[in-house]
Amino acid sequence: MKSKPKHSSVDRRPEVVPHHPKVLAVGSVVALVALALMLAWFWSVNTGQGVILTAEQQRAAEIVAERDAAAEEAAQQDKTDADLDREAEAKNSKNKKQKNKQDKGAPPPAPDASDTFTDQVGMTEYAILSQQGVLVVQGQLENVSGEELNGTAKAYVYIDGVPVATATSAIRGLQPGETSDVTMISDSDYQPGDKVVLLEFESRK
Repeated sequence: MKSKPKHSSVDRRPEVVPHHPKVLAVGSVVALVALALMLAWFWSVNTGQGVILTAEQQRAAEIVAERDAAAEEAAQQDKTDADLDREAEAKNSKNKKQKNKQDKGAPPPAPDASDTFTDQVGMTEYAILSQQGVLVVQGQLENVSGEELNGTAKAYVYIDGVPVATATSAIRGLQPGETSDVTMISDSDYQPGDKVVLLEFESRK
């Protein structure tokens, strides 16, 4: 009597495992869609567009903005004439201070001809020269005040009415009637042309 051979589990396994291409394709599509949605959410959050207002929220924001604008307009209309006058006065005062600040230290208007005498000093002989390209004024400064002088001599130089340089020199212990050679040096380049000089003296006690 012949016995039938026994088959192991390995022998019972089919030689070819069946595949389901439709199932794999659907799974791939779902995975790609999910990835795309995640990327879109991440981009919207990082670009500040993660919060989207509803129509009701947008309308509420518009109402608040309109209300604020109406309140500001009403406040402007409620201003009295006195308030407007005070605002205008404050603005004029500010403009005046700015103008004074700009004018302070600026050269005075140009004279029609050179003026080299003040109540304190006089300069009868002078020359406008170029030293290494810098404008200087050399001359003899006389004390005509009747008292000892200490301060700064300034020579403003103009061409065609336009200030081109301010030359200065410190004066110390200049006695009444005394004459001293001075060299007033500017910080401006020398420029050719017909020049007019205005002399000033700032006394320092």
